[in-house]
Amino acid sequence: MGAGKTDPKLWAYVTVVVAVIGCTGTIIAASIAILPDVIDRIATATSTSASLNIVTPSLVLPTPILTQELPTLEPQEVDWVPYDETTGTGLRILGSDEFIPWQDLKEDLEQNVLTQVRNIPPGSTLELADLGEQQNWIIQVIGPSGEVVAHVWIGNDPLDGWDFDGLIRVGSHMPPNEVWATFQRYSDGSYRKQ
Repeated sequence: MGAGKTDPKLWAYVTVVVAVIGCTGTIIAASIAILPDVIDRIATATSTSASLNIVTPSLVLPTPILTQELPTLEPQEVDWVPYDETTGTGLRILGSDEFIPWQDLKEDLEQNVLTQVRNIPPGSTLELADLGEQQNWIIQVIGPSGEVVAHVWIGNDPLDGWDFDGLIRVGSHMPPNEVWATFQRYSDGSYRKQ
């Protein structure tokens, strides 16, 4: 080889050695990171007899396998009840006697629906508004600075002539209506994006 040139085989060898050292260092660092946890597990899994100084492992039972089936989640159709003399304002779950009053529904939607819509600023809340003489007809999303930032529609599709479909939508409060997210409510009380 001429002066100033390096053998390509040497570079390949150096590259492999550096890679091995890097991997070894990573493995050692990971081992050191979990070492206190391993020591704690060993300490709690053994008991020491003071008189005989004999270490005996404690009995470890296998984790039982669940044989009971998990309940099947059923989608629910919901409808908005602006006001009813017997129930008040809230959400009716069709096909059942279940009714969620506004104060409970408000908290539920703020925590489990609004937080899933990227157009909604964090810390937004819900308020009811009237539509003409129709009391509690509109569900408004109020941003952190107090302005209306969106609407929530329950049961009806504003983009399809307000036809009923039992879903929950969040979207623009300014005409024309724009839906940002659609949700299906399930029997466990969860809301999943469609």
